Amino acid sequence: MNDPFEKLRQQEQVNLRRLGHNAAAALSRLKHRYPNDYPMLHLRVIERCAEIGQAELTLPSPALPSDARLDYALSQMDAWAGGYLPLVSTLADHDDYALLLKSYVRKAWIIYRGISGIEPFGPNRPLGLIQERCVCQLDLAPFDTLIWPHLALVAPAGADASV
Repeated sequence: MNDPFEKLRQQEQVNLRRLGHNAAAALSRLKHRYPNDYPMLHLRVIERCAEIGQAELTLPSPALPSDARLDYALSQMDAWAGGYLPLVSTLADHDDYALLLKSYVRKAWIIYRGISGIEPFGPNRPLGLIQERCVCQLDLAPFDTLIWPHLALVAPAGADASV
C-alpha cells in the first residue's frame, strides 16, 4: 500500500538537511570571525541548554503538543539564539545570524510538535509564537540603523531575573 504522505516526508527531510547545513555553515563563519569569543559563548549555550534540558524530564508523555512543550521549545530557542547574539556586529554577521534563527525556529517547532507528521497549516498560534521570538528586521539605509533581532529573553516566573 502506498503512503500518500511519503513524498512529503522525504521532501521535509531534504529541506531539514539543507537548512541544517546552511545553519552549520553560518555558525562556522561566525566561529572563524570571532575565534576568541566563540568558545566561551558556545560553552554558555551548551550549559544553558543542559539546564533547560532538565525540564524535558517533566514533559507529559506521550510527546503531544502542549503549552508545556511550547514553553520548553521557546526556552531552548532563547538559549540558542541569545547565546550567539553577542557575535553579531557587522552586516555579514547579521546575515549569518538570520540563517541560524531560521534553523532555530524549525528546531523549536520540531520540539513543540513532539511527534512527526504534525505540520503548520493556516493560522498557527504556537508556530507564530516561535517565529515572533526570532524576528529579524534589516533597514538597509544606513548600516548603523540596523535593527537587531529582538529576542524576548524573559526569566520564568519566580526565577531570578538578574542572571
